[in-house]
Amino acid sequence: MWFAALGDVQHNPWFVNFCGKLLVGSQDVIKLLEKNPFPSTPPKYIRALKKDYTFSTQNSTSYWDSKNLSNEIYLTPISLDNPNLIAFLKRSSPDLSIRTQKSSSFLGVRSEDRPWLVTGITIMLILILSLKSRFFNAQNEKIKEKTE
Repeated sequence: MWFAALGDVQHNPWFVNFCGKLLVGSQDVIKLLEKNPFPSTPPKYIRALKKDYTFSTQNSTSYWDSKNLSNEIYLTPISLDNPNLIAFLKRSSPDLSIRTQKSSSFLGVRSEDRPWLVTGITIMLILILSLKSRFFNAQNEKIKEKTE
């Protein structure tokens, strides 16, 4: 894939398609890799960075040196939550089965966000109940003062 770095991602739609198929978990694409980097489930997000490699010196144990890495972004993070990516994948591979990784949601809340939502609602209820009891206690105090 070294040749993709000679241009930018806009000139290499095949690379976006490749990454999209990794997000989908396409076995045909995963077979192209030496090993499956996502053995249990497809990733939620993928991004690509440009790296600068130099050939190593004679004393080195590897073929290249990665001391001079640049973290230039080649492909910004993408996910199947992006409708533009899904449209692109469907255009480029009409037979591709795309199951979005959106988790089941209730009222638009993803399942991974539910613990935070429950915690937030619980705190709000405690605050409302404490304010309510303070308000009614203050009202009861005023009523007692008037009756006395």
